Amino acid sequence: MFKKLCSVVLLLIILSASILSNAALPEKVTGSSDLLDDDYIYSADTQPSNKILVTITRPNRYESTFKRSYVLCGVSEESKIDDIVVKLLIYDKETKGYIDFTDTEGESSWELGKYGVLIKEIDLPQDGLNKLRIVAYHSAELKKLKASERNKNIQISDFSITVLKEDIKDKIKNGISKITDFFKGIFK
Repeated sequence: MFKKLCSVVLLLIILSASILSNAALPEKVTGSSDLLDDDYIYSADTQPSNKILVTITRPNRYESTFKRSYVLCGVSEESKIDDIVVKLLIYDKETKGYIDFTDTEGESSWELGKYGVLIKEIDLPQDGLNKLRIVAYHSAELKKLKASERNKNIQISDFSITVLKEDIKDKIKNGISKITDFFKGIFK
């Protein structure tokens, strides 16, 4: 009986591992982003769109962190998610527009795949404000549309992540410590 139970558990573990290893997490896109290589998505003047193909769960619109390493997360609830492409851009002060921004694996766009999940680690390039733009679109739809209609069927979402310096973190800790000491002195 024990051997059968162990065999079933081992079989479940093997099946789970094979399913998870084949899970359709975002994949690198090759060539499908050519449809978006225009000034529209890269322009700082372009406003975020109301279209939602991927709900970005992290970051919030405006967020602060002490670490430059950051994980982007999102999920799509679209019925057809296999051809959704997500592209990551960052604001460039020199060009005064957005440029492609790569994750820690050197990729700047991905297909969501079967499960519609986006999880990507990035390294924020600077202390202070980092303006990110996430663009999502159905690659199959864009191929069918005229160039003038393409921009109506894409999601553009802008985010700001501020990397705080460590000295600010120390000041916060010192402030909390002083407040704690103050209250300890009052209640003695």
